[in-house]
Amino acid sequence: MLVRGQLFITTDREDITTLSMNAPAFSNTIIIVLSEDVEKDLEYMYQDRITVSSTLLPQLNALCLMIDNEINAFHMEYENYLNSSMVEEFEAIIFKALYNYMNVILYVPEAEDFTNIWYSHLLQHFYQKYSMMIFNKIEAKFSSDIIIADVLYKFNFIDIFTYLLHNPENYQYPYDIWYKLQLDVSVFCSPGDNPLYIINSMKRYMQYAPKYRAVPAVIF
Repeated sequence: MLVRGQLFITTDREDITTLSMNAPAFSNTIIIVLSEDVEKDLEYMYQDRITVSSTLLPQLNALCLMIDNEINAFHMEYENYLNSSMVEEFEAIIFKALYNYMNVILYVPEAEDFTNIWYSHLLQHFYQKYSMMIFNKIEAKFSSDIIIADVLYKFNFIDIFTYLLHNPENYQYPYDIWYKLQLDVSVFCSPGDNPLYIINSMKRYMQYAPKYRAVPAVIF
């Protein structure tokens, strides 16, 4: 599994307190406040593991549409923004933390509950793009590693070998991933080699090669 930490999404700051008391690895947890600012007492309590980011928030033009009750136009505008490269890289940073066994809490202070228009859209975006589902109101789970592997590899957070281990042999690579793969695999190719053949050969070897255990050559 690529997602080796836990991801939580909440609109209730009391959930942060509960998680901090009950999670055995809370010291390995970061809190990302999806806002322009953070409550001073919250910042003081978790100063060594809290950060603020507005990257996932709707931009001004989308908010204006929501204020004007142009709900359909808002959803289109917000979704276009969420699919931008900047947002995708931010999401990749979150996935990188999860890959490194860190836990992440996304705290959304502006949203009062799950019916908030933009917050509900954000959850739907995560579900549609990354197969992320919410359990117990705040715990996020991913049903597939494939798309997460794409994003991590795209932004160089995992190498080609780790990436190839996490997608099926006949996977239809997105165009930008396929272009990057060809560049990365070119060092293993001779003139005239088919990159796809080399890629599939590497995948088969890594999946079926025996796992050797490293032992020290010299023992003191």
